[in-house]
Amino acid sequence: MKNSRRLFLKSVFGSAAFLTISRTQFLDEILGQEKQKKIKGAGVKEGIVMLKWNENPLGPSPMAIEEVIKGLSASNRYHRPQQIERTIAKHHNIEPKFITKGVGATEILYNVPISFLSEKDNMIMADPSYNTTGRIASLLGAEVRRIPLTKNLEHDLDAFLSAIDRKTKFIMICNPNNPTGTITPAKKIKKFLDKVPENILVMIDEAYFHFAENPEYESFYKYPVEGRNVIVVRTFSKVYGLAGLRIGYAIANEKITKKIREVNLRGLTNLVAHYAVPAALKDYEHIERTKKITKIGKNYFYKEFSAMGYNVPKSETNHIFVDLKRKTDPLIDELKKKKIFVRNGSDWNKPTCMRISIGTMEENRAFMKALKSLL
Repeated sequence: MKNSRRLFLKSVFGSAAFLTISRTQFLDEILGQEKQKKIKGAGVKEGIVMLKWNENPLGPSPMAIEEVIKGLSASNRYHRPQQIERTIAKHHNIEPKFITKGVGATEILYNVPISFLSEKDNMIMADPSYNTTGRIASLLGAEVRRIPLTKNLEHDLDAFLSAIDRKTKFIMICNPNNPTGTITPAKKIKKFLDKVPENILVMIDEAYFHFAENPEYESFYKYPVEGRNVIVVRTFSKVYGLAGLRIGYAIANEKITKKIREVNLRGLTNLVAHYAVPAALKDYEHIERTKKITKIGKNYFYKEFSAMGYNVPKSETNHIFVDLKRKTDPLIDELKKKKIFVRNGSDWNKPTCMRISIGTMEENRAFMKALKSLL
């Protein structure tokens, strides 16, 4: 197989075939996706089922891969961050002055508390929810006020308002929420934002925006453009399949953008990511294919877990969160022995839960078969 791949690549790069090869064939060959007896997910070794990090099981966009290869030949050069920020701004039909790119969305989630919090301040966030920002706030010495989700697994925004005091500087909303996969309806967030004092910054993490189908969900990316004290964070790691290239961005008003850029490592995103992003944004076929396989996978898990007597909250992301009513540590350890990896709910103080990324159907079935053998 290795010889066949070498011959394929040699023929592609050594002839005009590179210009005419189909995108699907190109993706299959470059990622080693030939049919195999064992499971072979995109970007992982044969036989491994990786359902842990909410990655795109199809891999990157074929169009993005083609551009990355072009970018490699220019990787001896530094890049200009303004170029990719202009591309992202054009995608949203806004001005580049509202965009700050980051080394993944993670850098933005790090730098916002660094820019706006001190040890005298506090921030408010949901529990359970994505904890990167809360962890950094704690390291800075700020108080992190964690508000439990409602029974419907929404952000309890009334409780958020009650928790605000004169030391509150920052509020975090993850919507759709990680790890639960649930949303907080847009109308509730709008009412909440109208009541939040103007001196308090609200950051909305929309990493899973593309997967949300609930009609009550909306993005808030226009709020910063209107001058509101809101930051919206997006990533190219999920639906676009570029997790390993580490690129994300913030949309914020000019004043906030200027402050974030003071600590932001804008020049440290890698050059090939800048080649990949414009192509990934345009590859609507890959985006729709990713959303389709995600929906099929979620419906499969809903049905399987329901038949086993477990309730899985409807997810608006590319993962599910299930309560197995027993400690999952032993189960996860046994799954690891079978080369199957999922996320432990203990990471959010939910020791009876698992967060399971949606993979290919082959991966999803392998996980369910293994889990059933352990229960």
